Amino acid sequence: MSIQSIPAETLCVGPLAPRSCAGLDGIGQTLGSAAAQSLWSLSDDEVVGRVDAAMRLRVQADALLLAAVGEVDARDLGRRRGATSIRAWLRDTHRCDPREAGRLTATARGLRSGLTSTHEAMTAGAVSLDQARVIVRYVGELAKEVPAPLVARGEADMIGFCAQLDPVLLGVVGRRLSELVDPEGTQDRDEADAVDREAKATAARTVTLTAFDDKPGGILRAVLDAEGCATVAAWLDAAAAPPPPDPDGVRDPRSPGQRRADALIAACEQGLAGGSLRARGGVKPRIIVTIPLSSLLGSTGFGLTHDGMQISPTLTRALGCDAEILAAVLDPNGNLLDCGRLIRLFTGKARLALELRDRGCAWPGCDRPISWTQAHHIRSWLGGGETKPSNGVLLCPYHHREIEKGEWEVAIRDHRAWFRPPKWIDPAQRWRLNHLHHPPPQRQ
Repeated sequence: MSIQSIPAETLCVGPLAPRSCAGLDGIGQTLGSAAAQSLWSLSDDEVVGRVDAAMRLRVQADALLLAAVGEVDARDLGRRRGATSIRAWLRDTHRCDPREAGRLTATARGLRSGLTSTHEAMTAGAVSLDQARVIVRYVGELAKEVPAPLVARGEADMIGFCAQLDPVLLGVVGRRLSELVDPEGTQDRDEADAVDREAKATAARTVTLTAFDDKPGGILRAVLDAEGCATVAAWLDAAAAPPPPDPDGVRDPRSPGQRRADALIAACEQGLAGGSLRARGGVKPRIIVTIPLSSLLGSTGFGLTHDGMQISPTLTRALGCDAEILAAVLDPNGNLLDCGRLIRLFTGKARLALELRDRGCAWPGCDRPISWTQAHHIRSWLGGGETKPSNGVLLCPYHHREIEKGEWEVAIRDHRAWFRPPKWIDPAQRWRLNHLHHPPPQRQ
């Protein structure tokens, strides 16, 4: 079977598709052999033909994927297998980009809502995934407002244009189609889209701080909505304005970017020193640095922040001059083992120990941060379980409920929380880790 001649029914996507998809294994072998072939001996026409065939197969495979994702979504299999959503399931199980997982789900739902002609065109290799997304967007909106015959005609017209237009130009056609068929509805949707974009911009606001791998410090990145951006810009303009020259006429040597960075750090220092910030898990906001007692007393040795950033002995000593000293039990590798006090709830030092170890929800594939988590006793308190790191794990509310069902197991090994799924999810019951909160070790 050549790469150019794989029929749609073998891909399990056409009307003749068998109930079993055993033929996909043979397709994988064929594609693997074709991909391993050296192309230098092919003629120009043969190389171009290889691209044409591969693109057609890619479209057909996308049709298969959308049909399967739609069925997984309809059966709610993602949540039934321990994920918070089908998007989270695709990300964890298939290492799918979360944005792409969301787009796949939305497109699959759109095709299942009645756009069968578009899916059939995909199985024939005539409509790409990106083109299908455009059709779902515009024809799907029309389906809410106009009679079914007009919707079917609009879908057929857009499918016809797919042979000539890329997704961008196809979107222009879709826009024009909406204006002609439903002008009032299009205007209302435009206004609603503007409001929706503003709402999404607000929902998408985020601030991330990423430590460098090979040097001190990190990158602060902020995504703000229009109002937030204007507010921050106004504050930075005022707080980072260049001071007047000193009496000798010497001007501030800092660049505008350096002044903005210093103003932001100064504001954070004032907030920490003021003591008015809310506690998190019973622990007031603070800079956490781990250092052996001998190094601290001897003013030598590097410190390590809770997110793995190494800081110099000088900076460690400077922070220690105005810091609380917390006695803790560490192993020879510097891992936090215990905090000494036996309490029922993971608060204060006990909660801090879990935060240092888990860094967020420890469930495999979950990206919920520390602030979303609850502390779970692996062996219950009533059953004699102690409140110490070896008997606790941080879980978001959803996965806290999942672990309480008793189907998954959790154990602490080598200072990490390991999870074992039930046999109906993984017959081999292989232990799993959360890799999202634990990046590769820092280079020395």
